Amino acid sequence: MRGMGKDRGSRSGGHSGDVTLRGDGNEMSINPSTRRRLYQILSDPTQPNDAKITDLLRLGCERLGMENGHVVRIDTETRRHEIEAVAGSALVEADVVSDLDRTFCRKTLEEDQLLAVQDATTDEWADDPAAQAWNINCYVGSKLYVQTDVFGTLCFVDRSARSQPFDTAALAFVDLLSQAISRLKERQVHETALESQQERFEIFVREIADYALFMLDPAGHVKSWNSGATNLLQYEEDELLESHLSRLFPEAECARGAPARLLEEARQQGRIEDEGWRVRKDGTTFWALETITALYDDGELRGFGTVVRDLTERREAEQALQEQQAFTERALDSLDDLFIVLSPEGEMVQVNERALEVTGYTEAEALSMHPIEFFAPEDQATIAAGISEVLESGQSTVQGTLVTNDDERLQYEFRVRTLTDSDGTVTAIVGIGRDITQRKLYEQRLEVAQRVLRHNLRNEMNVIRGLAENLSTGESTLTERAAEQIIETADRLLERSEKTRMMTELDASELRSEPVDVFEVLPALLDEFRREAPEATIETDLPESEPLRLPVGDRFETAVGNAVENAIQHNSAPEPWVRVEVARDAGQVHVRILDDGPGIPSNEREVLERETETQLTHGRGLGLWLIHWCMATIGGQISFADRDPTGSELTLTFPIVETA
Repeated sequence: MRGMGKDRGSRSGGHSGDVTLRGDGNEMSINPSTRRRLYQILSDPTQPNDAKITDLLRLGCERLGMENGHVVRIDTETRRHEIEAVAGSALVEADVVSDLDRTFCRKTLEEDQLLAVQDATTDEWADDPAAQAWNINCYVGSKLYVQTDVFGTLCFVDRSARSQPFDTAALAFVDLLSQAISRLKERQVHETALESQQERFEIFVREIADYALFMLDPAGHVKSWNSGATNLLQYEEDELLESHLSRLFPEAECARGAPARLLEEARQQGRIEDEGWRVRKDGTTFWALETITALYDDGELRGFGTVVRDLTERREAEQALQEQQAFTERALDSLDDLFIVLSPEGEMVQVNERALEVTGYTEAEALSMHPIEFFAPEDQATIAAGISEVLESGQSTVQGTLVTNDDERLQYEFRVRTLTDSDGTVTAIVGIGRDITQRKLYEQRLEVAQRVLRHNLRNEMNVIRGLAENLSTGESTLTERAAEQIIETADRLLERSEKTRMMTELDASELRSEPVDVFEVLPALLDEFRREAPEATIETDLPESEPLRLPVGDRFETAVGNAVENAIQHNSAPEPWVRVEVARDAGQVHVRILDDGPGIPSNEREVLERETETQLTHGRGLGLWLIHWCMATIGGQISFADRDPTGSELTLTFPIVETA
């Protein structure tokens, strides 16, 4: 017996007539009529794959002169041998399951060649379990493949032995049939998988209850849908079939052409999403997310797949969250305090409106800055240390000089805390800043008042005690002068007491709202000094002008009054000279107080410039401090200059309110 193998090689079976060869698939050795019949079977579009396989088996039986042809499905792991398709006699019947080890097919699988058995009654095959079990004396078989995996075998069998070996043409024909049936089985397996997948998908689609899924034809009419569509839209399937998609849209949206526009966008883009109102059968509306996918086949639009999801609850939750966030932002913006949010890395994330108002920066500018950039250079290290501390301990309190966009310096205290998630990871750093400028000024005033009470009051009381002791001696020559000195000292104490009260009560928030007219208040104030100090010469240089109004309330009288009083009191000349000048420029009024006294000592100026006293450097009294604080509470300025040959020049600069 001879055979043809796929590798064109051959191997002698060792026994006469039985040879297993690897065929070369040379179909040129197949006669034209058989080849035409083969191609007719394969190309017939009306026949299913199963019928084509049966026809191919029948053709094989005819061409080979075998009484039975069949296709076997084999599981090599379980050794299962199952007949799937049969043509010819009942020698082998369909659906028979047997043990692979008792079949000729096991030999076919063991060799990479076609197996051809001309006569199974020879000594080689006489004791083989396959010959005994199946009553088969002639066999030719080839492996079948699905992709690269062995599916089973193609077999042709006969009860009678063959008188002549299978020739090359016969083996080539079997090889060609095995290739054809392998392709058909591969397609069959693929189609079965697709059908199974399609069936599972259809079940999945039908059972989805939270989504409405339906198919539209190219014009947008409903062709099918799932149970979720019934649940969501309240229509039974037959109620909405053939209805246009627009039936689910509010009338206003239909009037604007929304349904047609969405279908056209899906057709052009392939897939689109749209959020908006949709209408149920009972007329109620819900907020939906609708996804429309265009379905094409070979470039032709076949329809649309549509998925609709009810987002009403999510939208309501989002709106509630947005309203809560807006409320929180309004609440934060209504605070008089500054509110800032930093990232865990210390970068600016959020600021409230008050922070922008105070600093003078836009939101974009503020968020682009590092937190320490808002503070004076001398305080930046302290602020950076405070941020580091809050990351370690969870909270911190820092104070520093806040420098605004127009270089105004404000004292602020920030209480800083970390925000963490459920795992304890820091998600943000929040800080609330409070303006402590007035508190700092108040503390400074108390410090100065304490110094006055401790030093000046003690000195004055010593004077009074000494004078009282002189009075106790009863010497009448001392009595009148001592009484005058006691009165003078008591007056000074009362004056300092009044200044201390004014100093501790200074508060920018308590300014009188009505502006004052310089040309009304100043002449009256200077006339009062002329009456109280007739020995002093008080000159004025007031320009002729329209009313000049300042938004400073009683601070003007306090500041100018103390400046004139100091100029008179600290001048030892018998006839002190004082001159008051008023000059105006854009947005400001300058009041200059000139005198011919000894001048303001440098240590007094240094104290005011540093805005603090030390044990070695402090002011002699409260007058200059009171002037300084008055000007600070109204946003004014104070400056000093020496006059030649003697005397001083003190300039007070006030902001102007333009007259209506």
